[in-house]
Amino acid sequence: MRPICVPLLLAALTAGCATYRIAIEPPPVDLPTRDASQRVPLTITVQSTYAPYLDGDLSTTDRYPRDSKLGQQDLHRYRLALLATQQFEAVAAGDPGQGLHCALNVVSGREPARTGRLLLSILLTFGQLSHEQREIVRIEAVVSRPGREPSKYHLEGRITTDAVLDSAHTRRANSLCGPENELARALVSQMAVDGWLDAMGARP
Repeated sequence: MRPICVPLLLAALTAGCATYRIAIEPPPVDLPTRDASQRVPLTITVQSTYAPYLDGDLSTTDRYPRDSKLGQQDLHRYRLALLATQQFEAVAAGDPGQGLHCALNVVSGREPARTGRLLLSILLTFGQLSHEQREIVRIEAVVSRPGREPSKYHLEGRITTDAVLDSAHTRRANSLCGPENELARALVSQMAVDGWLDAMGARP
């Protein structure tokens, strides 16, 4: 299945998000806005791990769980990203219980900055010469609710950011917009196909 490319041109007015492109595999399917009366609450947990970016891919041997602060940032971003899909009544952090739950395991890594390009940017443009920077995000999600066997989903996002020094990464780390929204929408579109968003969530 071919990845879908989503061009996102986000200007300075959009809370500091950098311009980026993202290719998601598997690509999302259509996800119409769900009527408020048809939405169900969702609880989530997020495990966030860093993997070094090596030769165009993520290391399979070196993995580093992110500290509590960065982990909480990821939890916050994905909670808001899932809520922004307009499919859920509410999205809250919490362990599996009586309702719909999604456990997210997020592994990601960024391509190191290109030293030569950065030096040229500093010398000629005071750090304002943009350069492409790549990042990979892999998500494994386990969706569950009482009375039904859990489902497991895998997604991969390959992100290319038009960066200026490290400011693009810093802005995205501190902002509430970014590729998380696209990844969340791709995940929820798969959940919808499998009937997890239905009020009873009991597709046989």
